[in-house]
Amino acid sequence: MNKPQKILLQQVALSLCDLEEGPGSDSYNHLEELEVLEEISNSKFPVLLAFSPHHDRHFAMKVFHYNGEHINDSYLNECRFLALKHPHIISMIDAVDKRKAYCGGETFCISYILLELGFCDFDVLLGVIDFTNDEKLVRTFFRQLVDGLEYLHSQGIFHLDLKTQNMILGEDYCIRIIDFGGSCTAGDQKLICFGTPNFKKNCMDPAKADIYSLGIILFALTTGFLPYLEGQAIKDYKLQELLLNDPNEFWAAHEEIEVAHSKLNPDFKSLFISLTRPIPKARLDLNQIKKSKWFQGPIYNKQQLKPLLENRVKNFISS
Repeated sequence: MNKPQKILLQQVALSLCDLEEGPGSDSYNHLEELEVLEEISNSKFPVLLAFSPHHDRHFAMKVFHYNGEHINDSYLNECRFLALKHPHIISMIDAVDKRKAYCGGETFCISYILLELGFCDFDVLLGVIDFTNDEKLVRTFFRQLVDGLEYLHSQGIFHLDLKTQNMILGEDYCIRIIDFGGSCTAGDQKLICFGTPNFKKNCMDPAKADIYSLGIILFALTTGFLPYLEGQAIKDYKLQELLLNDPNEFWAAHEEIEVAHSKLNPDFKSLFISLTRPIPKARLDLNQIKKSKWFQGPIYNKQQLKPLLENRVKNFISS
């Protein structure tokens, strides 16, 4: 069924106590009313902007359509991670299993998760901030990303879909890892996510799959480009094959495609190759990443990030 982009709840002001209980329904007792304002992301699972008058605060509302009479598997999977608490992991405030919604004269059932609100994802941020001329900023955010991933792995949780679109800039100007709809835990018998093209390298070890994605994100933040496009040649270079089979030729090809890549930090290049090795066991683990020479370089502290980014980010949002 094709539905228009805008999804409207049956009441603009809704009472959570009237809804069927969700797994997090007792976690935020004072969210009695929510005003659904607008759609802020039209992805596979739309994200709406919601406002709580009681708290005078905005939230993101991630919406999952029912599959016929059945609750969405991605919603159920993501709800398993409501209790995650870390400075670089999105805060999931509450979840509601079932709510009737209407759109275009049709009534249907949805579930939703309430999330803390951020400014934008890093795919957008790459077009706002010139990371290529500030290795210190790249390193700052990469360290935050590694810190968040280390927390997940310490809890036996593997994200499995790390990418720039699944990292947002929080209101404190630090990274939040988002979207756990396809994540798994140690011992899961079934995976419902296999990553996103250009950011993944399928393997049986979910921790090493996340490490590979870290490498792709590191390259994207450093250069403003993806290291390759799956199944596509760029200026006749099959970059993905070169990365897997001949790293020296991979770098030579990139220098031919983009002259600026000839000036890339050798320590960055070494770390990137170590994260994206074709054999999963050969990839660095998180402790080894943290000991790498590039990772140990200078970073901005939290107090420096806001004045560095605030004007550019807010000017972009208001434009």
